[in-house]
Amino acid sequence: MACYCGMVILGQSGGRRTLSYVPGPVNGPIEGDTSETILGASLASTQTLVVRRDALDRIDGFDPDLPALVDWDLMIRLAPLGPIGCVDDPLVLQSFSDNSITRSPEKRALARERIVEKNRDRFASRPDLLARHYRSAAGEWRRLGRHEKGRAALARA
Repeated sequence: MACYCGMVILGQSGGRRTLSYVPGPVNGPIEGDTSETILGASLASTQTLVVRRDALDRIDGFDPDLPALVDWDLMIRLAPLGPIGCVDDPLVLQSFSDNSITRSPEKRALARERIVEKNRDRFASRPDLLARHYRSAAGEWRRLGRHEKGRAALARA
């Protein structure tokens, strides 16, 4: 039904080049039944993912209203449909630009909150993960100086 591969991300931190690998260390399987694992962390990026068309149609594809994290949302909705394969080799090399959607803390915070809310029934069995995602959003809002939104996210956590 779906399969994804590993990805090396070239980044910058403090003027130095950084390397990271996706999927990174996660709690749970990275292939097969990833339903629980995917609630904690995104395993795949859109450029690493191949999905059967009928499976995409069953979940109504990507959510066009999300400002970021569309791949994570897609995988959360896709995982319950059946096993997901993983080629755990770095077949994709990604380099983020300064204007990348992924680099925007505001878009990430908005998307994280929306994804958690729309999949709240899936997170009901994992209140620890639900709290962690709201805590992450709260931190992103705080770093942006949006303290009211940060406090609201922290209260949800």
